[in-house]
Amino acid sequence: MFKSFFGKNFKHYLEKGDKYREAERYADARHAYLDALEKLDGCEDRAAAEAQIRVRLSETGDLLGRLNLQEAEFALKQGDLHRAGESLSLVLELAEDKELRDKAAVLMMRVERVPARQERPEKNHVHHAGCAGCAPAPGQAESQGGENEGLAADDRFLFLIQTLPDPLPGRYASMGEKFARAYLAAHEGNTELGMQLYREQLAEQENDILLYEMAILDYRNGHLDQAERFLLRALDLNAQNELCHLGIVQLLIEKGRAAEAVPRLRHMIDHGLFSEQAIIMLGDVYQLLGDEAKAMETLSTALAVKGIAKAAAERLIPLLEGQNRREEAAYLAKNFLKGCC
Repeated sequence: MFKSFFGKNFKHYLEKGDKYREAERYADARHAYLDALEKLDGCEDRAAAEAQIRVRLSETGDLLGRLNLQEAEFALKQGDLHRAGESLSLVLELAEDKELRDKAAVLMMRVERVPARQERPEKNHVHHAGCAGCAPAPGQAESQGGENEGLAADDRFLFLIQTLPDPLPGRYASMGEKFARAYLAAHEGNTELGMQLYREQLAEQENDILLYEMAILDYRNGHLDQAERFLLRALDLNAQNELCHLGIVQLLIEKGRAAEAVPRLRHMIDHGLFSEQAIIMLGDVYQLLGDEAKAMETLSTALAVKGIAKAAAERLIPLLEGQNRREEAAYLAKNFLKGCC
């Protein structure tokens, strides 16, 4: 093996690298070019040969950097901050292109300033009561009062988005400075500025997150029809955005169209979109519709799910008592309302 390596000149590895590059095997091309650098001893025009190889190294470094930047952006959209950080580190290590490095540096600052997952506050997706106390309004965490006073704007933004369900923290963090300004304005009381900045961004490119945030503001201002249009369009763009599903269900309930919420909640349960919350909400919706049998059937299935068993029992007990099924109600109270579930 060593004889084979030492027996070949730099041109062999340069040509090998070029072939790898043509095949878009950029990492292999870079290794070949590095091997070429090691074979320059005895070259008649070493300076020119080395310059030629270093140009190739720079170009493949940028190509690898671009690929890793794309990987980092995708990881951020998926909420995978660890993988995003690894990819961004490779961009900064390999790329020489200033634009690539600047983009990577900005994203890396955001990744590094998001606390580790185990240090995040507990996520709570039910921020506003509704639908018999279970359904979240189409909004999320409000400003946390004194907890984030004195923080820089970037830190306040990152603090707020930590409570969002995965993968949204990463996606929100990658939306850019203008979005962060709009988000902070909206969540710190300046809804007019927030909406203005959201509209400016939406004019440039439609995005489910922008539409969702605009729906929140319209909802708060009582513009329920416009909020519904924004949410439906957001779901057209990204059917996996769980907050949009919750938001549209809450709007339908608030607008007196609870029956329309049933198939949407069943869809959420079937597709794992906030499925636990959706089971509880479906039970509440059946109660709103006056169908106690379906409400009890739905809530009974939730008793087997640890995270929502207590909430289900709290709803089932009065229904059972209303049917004079006191022994069953007492059993649920004993087994599910003692702080063990």
